[in-house]
Amino acid sequence: RNQPVTISINDLVVSDPDNVFPTDHTMTILAGDNYTFAGNSITPTNNFFGELLVNVQLSDGEGTIDYDFVITVNFVNIAPVFTSTPKTNASEGAPYSYLIQVNDPDVDQTITITTPVLPGWLTLEKETNLLVGLPQRATVGDNAVPIKVSDGEAEVFQNFTIVVKSSNNAPVIMSSPQLQVNNYSQYN
Repeated sequence: RNQPVTISINDLVVSDPDNVFPTDHTMTILAGDNYTFAGNSITPTNNFFGELLVNVQLSDGEGTIDYDFVITVNFVNIAPVFTSTPKTNASEGAPYSYLIQVNDPDVDQTITITTPVLPGWLTLEKETNLLVGLPQRATVGDNAVPIKVSDGEAEVFQNFTIVVKSSNNAPVIMSSPQLQVNNYSQYN
Protein backbone atom coordinates (compact mmCIF):
# COMPACT_ATOMS: atom_id res chain seq x y z
CA ARG A 1 0.00 0.00 0.00
CA ASN A 2 1.34 3.39 -1.08
CA GLN A 3 4.53 1.60 -2.17
CA PRO A 4 5.81 1.59 -5.76
CA VAL A 5 5.69 -1.63 -7.78
CA THR A 6 7.70 -2.19 -10.95
CA ILE A 7 6.04 -4.00 -13.83
CA SER A 8 8.32 -5.76 -16.29
CA ILE A 9 7.51 -7.06 -19.75
CA ASN A 10 8.73 -10.39 -18.38
CA ASP A 11 5.72 -10.41 -16.02
CA LEU A 12 3.51 -11.06 -19.08
CA VAL A 13 2.92 -14.33 -20.86
CA VAL A 14 2.58 -13.54 -24.56
CA SER A 15 2.01 -15.67 -27.63
CA ASP A 16 3.00 -13.97 -30.89
CA PRO A 17 3.50 -16.29 -33.91
CA ASP A 18 5.26 -13.58 -35.98
CA ASN A 19 7.77 -12.28 -33.40
CA VAL A 20 10.08 -13.41 -30.60
CA PHE A 21 8.84 -12.47 -27.13
CA PRO A 22 10.05 -10.41 -25.30
CA THR A 23 12.87 -9.39 -27.66
CA ASP A 24 10.64 -7.96 -30.40
CA HIS A 25 8.14 -6.29 -28.02
CA THR A 26 7.78 -3.09 -26.01
CA MET A 27 5.49 -2.44 -23.08
CA THR A 28 4.08 0.98 -22.21
CA ILE A 29 2.18 1.84 -19.04
CA LEU A 30 -0.78 4.14 -19.67
CA ALA A 31 -2.59 6.52 -17.34
CA GLY A 32 -5.41 5.07 -15.28
CA ASP A 33 -7.38 5.35 -12.06
CA ASN A 34 -5.93 5.03 -8.54
CA TYR A 35 -2.24 5.07 -9.49
CA THR A 36 0.59 7.22 -10.75
CA PHE A 37 3.53 5.94 -12.74
CA ALA A 38 7.02 6.82 -13.86
CA GLY A 39 8.43 4.51 -16.49
CA ASN A 40 7.44 1.01 -15.38
CA SER A 41 7.04 1.94 -11.71
CA ILE A 42 3.43 2.09 -10.45
CA THR A 43 2.43 3.75 -7.14
CA PRO A 44 -1.13 3.26 -5.85
CA THR A 45 -2.81 6.45 -4.63
CA ASN A 46 -2.98 7.04 -0.90
CA ASN A 47 -5.57 4.95 0.93
CA PHE A 48 -6.25 2.70 -2.07
CA PHE A 49 -6.37 -1.02 -1.52
CA GLY A 50 -7.96 -3.87 -3.46
CA GLU A 51 -7.69 -4.82 -7.14
CA LEU A 52 -5.71 -2.18 -9.04
CA LEU A 53 -6.15 -2.27 -12.81
CA VAL A 54 -3.08 -0.88 -14.56
CA ASN A 55 -3.50 -0.02 -18.25
CA VAL A 56 -0.65 -1.60 -20.23
CA GLN A 57 -0.04 -1.44 -23.96
CA LEU A 58 2.05 -4.13 -25.64
CA SER A 59 3.48 -3.63 -29.12
CA ASP A 60 5.44 -5.86 -31.51
CA GLY A 61 6.32 -2.91 -33.74
CA GLU A 62 3.43 -3.47 -36.11
CA GLY A 63 0.42 -4.11 -33.89
CA THR A 64 -0.56 -3.12 -30.36
CA ILE A 65 -2.84 -4.57 -27.76
CA ASP A 66 -4.16 -2.98 -24.57
CA TYR A 67 -4.18 -5.08 -21.44
CA ASP A 68 -5.38 -4.54 -17.85
CA PHE A 69 -2.58 -5.69 -15.59
CA VAL A 70 -4.09 -6.56 -12.17
CA ILE A 71 -2.15 -5.79 -9.00
CA THR A 72 -3.60 -6.69 -5.61
CA VAL A 73 -2.91 -3.85 -3.17
CA ASN A 74 -3.22 -5.08 0.42
CA PHE A 75 -4.51 -2.88 3.22
CA VAL A 76 -1.75 -2.05 5.68
CA ASN A 77 -2.74 0.00 8.70
CA ILE A 78 -0.73 3.15 9.20
CA ALA A 79 -0.58 4.19 12.84
CA PRO A 80 -1.94 7.60 13.83
CA VAL A 81 0.53 10.32 14.78
CA PHE A 82 0.41 13.19 17.24
CA THR A 83 0.62 16.52 15.42
CA SER A 84 0.57 18.73 18.52
CA THR A 85 3.33 19.44 21.01
CA PRO A 86 2.35 19.40 24.69
CA LYS A 87 2.89 22.33 27.01
CA THR A 88 5.38 21.08 29.59
CA ASN A 89 5.36 24.04 31.99
CA ALA A 90 2.61 25.23 34.31
CA SER A 91 2.34 27.54 37.28
CA GLU A 92 0.61 26.90 40.56
CA GLY A 93 -2.83 28.53 40.56
CA ALA A 94 -2.81 29.28 36.80
CA PRO A 95 -5.09 27.35 34.38
CA TYR A 96 -3.35 24.79 32.17
CA SER A 97 -4.63 23.58 28.79
CA TYR A 98 -3.26 21.49 25.94
CA LEU A 99 -5.23 20.80 22.74
CA ILE A 100 -4.33 17.26 21.67
CA GLN A 101 -4.20 16.92 17.89
CA VAL A 102 -3.63 13.72 15.92
CA ASN A 103 -3.70 12.59 12.31
CA ASP A 104 -4.42 9.15 10.91
CA PRO A 105 -3.64 8.61 7.23
CA ASP A 106 -6.28 5.83 7.19
CA VAL A 107 -9.29 8.05 6.55
CA ASP A 108 -11.99 5.50 7.40
CA GLN A 109 -10.84 4.68 10.93
CA THR A 110 -12.16 6.10 14.19
CA ILE A 111 -9.52 7.66 16.41
CA THR A 112 -9.81 7.34 20.19
CA ILE A 113 -7.74 9.43 22.60
CA THR A 114 -7.42 8.24 26.20
CA THR A 115 -5.32 9.12 29.21
CA PRO A 116 -4.51 5.95 31.14
CA VAL A 117 -3.39 7.71 34.35
CA LEU A 118 -3.46 11.45 34.91
CA PRO A 119 -2.36 13.61 37.80
CA GLY A 120 -5.46 14.41 39.89
CA TRP A 121 -5.55 18.06 38.81
CA LEU A 122 -5.83 17.23 35.08
CA THR A 123 -8.93 16.19 33.08
CA LEU A 124 -9.35 15.17 29.44
CA GLU A 125 -12.40 16.75 27.81
CA LYS A 126 -13.15 13.94 25.34
CA GLU A 127 -15.46 15.98 23.09
CA THR A 128 -12.74 18.55 22.34
CA ASN A 129 -9.53 16.56 23.09
CA LEU A 130 -8.56 19.34 25.47
CA LEU A 131 -6.44 18.48 28.50
CA VAL A 132 -7.24 21.02 31.24
CA GLY A 133 -6.48 21.60 34.88
CA LEU A 134 -5.59 23.99 37.67
CA PRO A 135 -2.38 22.98 39.46
CA GLN A 136 -2.21 23.72 43.18
CA ARG A 137 0.68 23.96 45.65
CA ALA A 138 0.57 20.20 46.31
CA THR A 139 1.26 19.54 42.60
CA VAL A 140 4.44 21.65 42.36
CA GLY A 141 7.20 19.64 40.65
CA ASP A 142 7.12 16.96 37.98
CA ASN A 143 3.77 15.53 36.82
CA ALA A 144 3.93 12.55 34.41
CA VAL A 145 1.27 12.57 31.68
CA PRO A 146 0.65 9.61 29.33
CA ILE A 147 -1.71 10.06 26.37
CA LYS A 148 -2.73 7.17 24.11
CA VAL A 149 -4.25 7.41 20.64
CA SER A 150 -5.69 4.37 18.90
CA ASP A 151 -7.25 3.77 15.49
CA GLY A 152 -8.57 0.36 16.53
CA GLU A 153 -5.52 -1.45 15.15
CA ALA A 154 -2.49 0.56 16.25
CA GLU A 155 -1.74 2.49 19.43
CA VAL A 156 0.67 5.38 19.83
CA PHE A 157 1.67 7.08 23.07
CA GLN A 158 2.72 10.64 23.82
CA ASN A 159 4.39 10.63 27.23
CA PHE A 160 5.56 13.90 28.72
CA THR A 161 6.12 15.67 32.03
CA ILE A 162 4.46 18.90 33.11
CA VAL A 163 6.69 20.83 35.49
CA VAL A 164 4.51 22.89 37.84
CA LYS A 165 6.37 25.90 39.24
CA SER A 166 5.53 27.38 42.60
CA SER A 167 4.01 30.84 42.71
CA ASN A 168 5.11 33.40 45.28
CA ASN A 169 2.33 33.45 47.86
CA ALA A 170 1.86 36.36 50.22
CA PRO A 171 2.50 35.61 53.90
CA VAL A 172 -0.49 34.86 56.10
CA ILE A 173 -0.77 35.89 59.78
CA MET A 174 -1.84 32.81 61.70
CA SER A 175 -2.39 34.37 65.14
CA SER A 176 -4.65 37.09 66.48
CA PRO A 177 -3.06 39.97 68.37
CA GLN A 178 -4.16 40.74 71.90
CA LEU A 179 -6.57 43.61 71.56
CA GLN A 180 -6.77 44.72 75.18
CA VAL A 181 -4.12 45.58 77.68
CA ASN A 182 -4.24 47.15 81.11
CA ASN A 183 -2.51 50.41 81.53
CA TYR A 184 0.84 50.15 83.23
CA SER A 185 1.04 46.51 82.01
CA GLN A 186 3.49 45.02 79.60
CA TYR A 187 2.05 44.05 76.21
CA ASN A 188 2.83 40.41 75.23
